[in-house]
Amino acid sequence: MNKVYRCLIGNWERLLAAVRAREAEFPALTPHRVALEAQLEAVKAAKARQLALLADSRSSTRELQQMIVAGRDQVRRLRSQVKADLGPRDVRLCLFGIAPLGKRKPYASKPR
Repeated sequence: MNKVYRCLIGNWERLLAAVRAREAEFPALTPHRVALEAQLEAVKAAKARQLALLADSRSSTRELQQMIVAGRDQVRRLRSQVKADLGPRDVRLCLFGIAPLGKRKPYASKPR
């Protein structure tokens, strides 16, 4: 948790403790104390959810990256099999995203 959040929560908790200690002297503060306690619990719960979602997001990102790597490996295997079946010079390799081997077109001579 970051410093700003910890300071905010600490300030609220100290304020609530002070109000609880003097509640007999200031009974009008009771409804405000109760409301702040409820808000504090809601903030803590939201922060816990945020941290849990952040951890889940990081875990999902790692899982996604592993799946992409596995998919790329499958693509390589599939293209290798296509190339093995058709041969390295077959023009149909283009259908599978593979550049066939062959003579390259000669460069056109530039007029001078």
